[in-house]
Amino acid sequence: MRLSPLSLCLVLSLGSLQAQSTPLLTDATCSARQTAFQKATDSLKTCQKTPPSDDQGCAVAGKAVTTATADLGTCPAPKSTETSDDLTTKVAKIEDELARRKDSDFELQLGIGSLIRNGTYSDYAINSNVLSTSGLGKATPQYLVGVGLRTPIPNFKHLGPNKDECKAARMLRTGQLTQDAATRANSQGCPYYREKPFSGFLSLKFSPQSSSSIVGYVLGGSYSAGHYLNILMGFGLTPASEPSHGLRVAASQYVLAQQKLGVLMNYDANALLNDNNNAFDGFSLLDSSGKLLYNGTPLEPHYRGGFIVGVAIPINFADFLHGQ
Repeated sequence: MRLSPLSLCLVLSLGSLQAQSTPLLTDATCSARQTAFQKATDSLKTCQKTPPSDDQGCAVAGKAVTTATADLGTCPAPKSTETSDDLTTKVAKIEDELARRKDSDFELQLGIGSLIRNGTYSDYAINSNVLSTSGLGKATPQYLVGVGLRTPIPNFKHLGPNKDECKAARMLRTGQLTQDAATRANSQGCPYYREKPFSGFLSLKFSPQSSSSIVGYVLGGSYSAGHYLNILMGFGLTPASEPSHGLRVAASQYVLAQQKLGVLMNYDANALLNDNNNAFDGFSLLDSSGKLLYNGTPLEPHYRGGFIVGVAIPINFADFLHGQ
């Protein structure tokens, strides 16, 4: 009678139970019994593929498998062929992979920089109906808060281990390379920020001397000079509160009229009309009778570009989200 797969499993299980009380044998004997078990199993599989007329042969093959299973159950478990060096290599590979997963390509950047502008415009604020400039000079301090994305661009050759040397360091740790072939990479180390030091970043910027709390954004790149130090450069757009066209015309006409009376001689009507740098600094929005010179919006935002240079502290984005 042909044995079903379930019957075969029962036969194998009974053989294993019978083998538990049998003393363990030597490796040579167990090797022979392993061969006999394999042959019996192959014979049973071959028998099950033949027509039903060979059911008697399948029963014999099934008994042979039972006997071989019982004999094999008395043998000790095969010994592991792994050496301590193999285990060390595997552990090193796991540690290397975990270290690489911990280093994220995303990072939070907190920095400070200086906005360098061309100096041909002024940012004004209104204090008691008097215009005053919010900052003087061509450079103003900026606080930066943004997100960086690490790029695959390798490091410079003379500023630390490059991509090939970092690969050699990993191969050295995992046993795929000898010490002599990775001396420099191993001596300097190869942290993730040295292997891929270049990042692109996008950040909001804040200025303590601006008419707005959030003063635009910066788009640029950074270089990791250290584990917690990035040197960054970029282009930023900053909204400046500048006199509207209507105010410039009204102020220019008012100053021309007053200067005929010998008043407001310290203002230049043409400079007010053209909105020259600092032309409106200290200018009053009220006339001599206390009425507004211009009933519309005196200041309007005008986005100006500038170059940002600064430093930032990178924070691992995954650690930041998990509160580490």
